Amino acid sequence: MVNLLPTQLQKRLTMLYFVRLLSAFLLLLSVSFFIGALFLIPAYFLASSDAKVQTAALSLTQEAVDKGENGGAAGTLAFYTERVSILKDYVHQPVVAQIFSTLTGNLPKGVSFNNIIVTPQSNTTGAITTAGVADTRDSLLTLVRALQGVSIFKGVSLPFSSLVSETNISFTLIFTYSLP
Repeated sequence: MVNLLPTQLQKRLTMLYFVRLLSAFLLLLSVSFFIGALFLIPAYFLASSDAKVQTAALSLTQEAVDKGENGGAAGTLAFYTERVSILKDYVHQPVVAQIFSTLTGNLPKGVSFNNIIVTPQSNTTGAITTAGVADTRDSLLTLVRALQGVSIFKGVSLPFSSLVSETNISFTLIFTYSLP
């Protein structure tokens, strides 16, 4: 289609079109900037209040440290008294640590545990669930026999589904423990 308007008028209309297009773009840009600023205001207030809380906590901690340093003999005595009372609670090796060391001590080559879950039922009894991967069926059977030989573990058995594969065997063992 042929434009019959004079060239001067065509240029002017083209210029007005681009000016209006730029104006619309700038208006959209300013509106989006304004909306973004409105959304940042609550975040600013939250961040500033969080900074005030952190500053107050830091100053309280610093005061507590300063008082502890200036406490002299009384502060040192209280510190060591607390440490001794903690050590009295742990006269014996914790149950979970003893079970972990027993389990990992009987771990044959080619077997690794992914999960070990200890569920205490009392101070000396509870349930253990282990999951892992064995390279071969023989290494898995060696693990089961070793755990059956440990006196604190009861009911160690291997599901038949774990014996289907010859290599790269995923297994789960569920058994109980009873400490003397």
